[in-house]
Amino acid sequence: MKDKKLYKKGQALLIIVLLLATIITVVLAVSFTSRTETKVSKLQQDSDRSLAAAEAGLEAAINVSVTPAPYTFSHLGLELQGIDLENSTVKVESTTSNFVSPLLSKDTQYTLYLTHYKNDGVFENEPSPIGGKSLHLFYMSVENVTNILNVCDQVGLELTLVYGDGTVPSPYSQERHVVATGNNSDNTVSNPDITPSLINSHSINNTSFLCEAVLPNIPVSAKLLFVRLITTSLNSSTRIGVDTGVGYTPNFPAQGKYFYSEAKTVSGISKKIQLFQSYPQIPSELFVTSFTTKNFLSPGPSTTNAPTPPRGNNVNK
Repeated sequence: MKDKKLYKKGQALLIIVLLLATIITVVLAVSFTSRTETKVSKLQQDSDRSLAAAEAGLEAAINVSVTPAPYTFSHLGLELQGIDLENSTVKVESTTSNFVSPLLSKDTQYTLYLTHYKNDGVFENEPSPIGGKSLHLFYMSVENVTNILNVCDQVGLELTLVYGDGTVPSPYSQERHVVATGNNSDNTVSNPDITPSLINSHSINNTSFLCEAVLPNIPVSAKLLFVRLITTSLNSSTRIGVDTGVGYTPNFPAQGKYFYSEAKTVSGISKKIQLFQSYPQIPSELFVTSFTTKNFLSPGPSTTNAPTPPRGNNVNK
């Protein structure tokens, strides 16, 4: 009888121990999950905070029109909770080396600056650094080419060169050129005066190009070059590249600024973002008359004076 009672007591004790072990396991699991979720939530919060701070750093650097240099968030006057202001920086650099434009689609254009540009919206009163030299333009980037055969026949470029010393009564003049092979079957481009060359994948800033056009004898007083993509296909697009290496276009002026912003939280989480800010993209309507794709103005120097380029704020690209 005693043995039976002891056996029952042993069973009860074992059940109690198992129940306690289960309860402890559940409590520990819940506690661990809660701590893990808290840590993940804190990391996500810090990650979001550092990303927002990096964007704030970019905006502050752009708004104060800083010159190329590294700046701490403290120097930019930022006060952000949870951010290490002394170790969070914005680095500003000019595009003083090779240049590749954003992607251009049908009938869109890009403004290239052929002289130095001031932040207050005017040109430097000095000769173009590429005056008297040739400007080598590369286009048909490989990333947007499906048929390499006769690739330079697929599109053309309309170039409008603006030059002059800015004095009255005739401050600026323009000169127009058309880049094309003349082999396009649909007559998209008429009367080309610059014939491009098919090249073997010339790489600029990790972008490969298949066509090269040379605009010779850039005027010493050159200010701007509008490059417009001519094509009948909505799917055709390209970037425009300029190689500043020897044998191409050395001393090509800066086309804007690169901003590299890195924000660090006090807990050590960091985020990096970058932005290219081009110099103002001046509306082509100020200089270029619109024509249908099959009725272009004949290329060559124009006797019509172009209006004075307007002042304006930089445009983010």
